[in-house]
Amino acid sequence: MKNLFTPEKRISESFDDNIDKLGDTGNAFYILGWFKREAKREGWSKEQVDHVCSEATKGDYENLCNVITIHCS
Repeated sequence: MKNLFTPEKRISESFDDNIDKLGDTGNAFYILGWFKREAKREGWSKEQVDHVCSEATKGDYENLCNVITIHCS
């Protein structure tokens, strides 16, 4: 999996550094909500956020984590 944007677009937060702060780290909805909040806070458009979230939810939990991680610093 590669970054969905050219040039690459990433939020400034690290997924790995913040996963413990999310609370229930096994919850996909927490992960998506965290990503959406951070991306919107950093000025991503709704379409960009929706594109990443759509790709993240096309597969299993591992896919979700991989797609989100690729779009984080």
